[in-house]
Amino acid sequence: MASNKLLALLKRKPRDNYVEKTPEDVYTNIAEQQPDYTKEDIAKIGGMESEHGKYLENMAGGSPQGLFQFMPRTAEAIRPGSRDSLKDINTQEELMNTYLTRNTNRIKGVQGESSIEDAYAYHNLGPATGKKFMTASDDAPLSSVLSANVIKSNPTLYGYKTVGEAKAAMKKLLQENGDTFNFQPDIQDLLKGEQ
Repeated sequence: MASNKLLALLKRKPRDNYVEKTPEDVYTNIAEQQPDYTKEDIAKIGGMESEHGKYLENMAGGSPQGLFQFMPRTAEAIRPGSRDSLKDINTQEELMNTYLTRNTNRIKGVQGESSIEDAYAYHNLGPATGKKFMTASDDAPLSSVLSANVIKSNPTLYGYKTVGEAKAAMKKLLQENGDTFNFQPDIQDLLKGEQ
């Protein structure tokens, strides 16, 4: 009986705004709105972009900011007025949720299904270039898909000869960066032995 009460208490909605959200809250909230992605998928993007909020300013000194490193102009296009609150975790959650919805629909319209790698390419490269990158043949020269400027600005992701090599590197880096985040254990898993 006590386990059922504890389970009901712990399954309450995520914390209200009077308690600051954590990256885990954001990843979980977004995944609840995005049926194509898990909270672990969302954590991969947060890990790649800001090491789960460790770097709210762009590490390379550029203008992207926040948990998911949105560019000010992208944020303004998604939600006017968000440019001034880019480091705010609630703003980042709203922007990523809206951005994923829009881009997942675009990706599915082209490819029929979406992966977190597709979603990240759209986020990192922008929708037009992301689409070009993800739909290009794996054996295509990367320089035929991405500009020299993009390749030079992010050699960790795009310092490869072919599109396939770059896609494999992106998948590996997303996995590694997602693995750096430890979610709290699911209460149902903890209580399995008690019932």
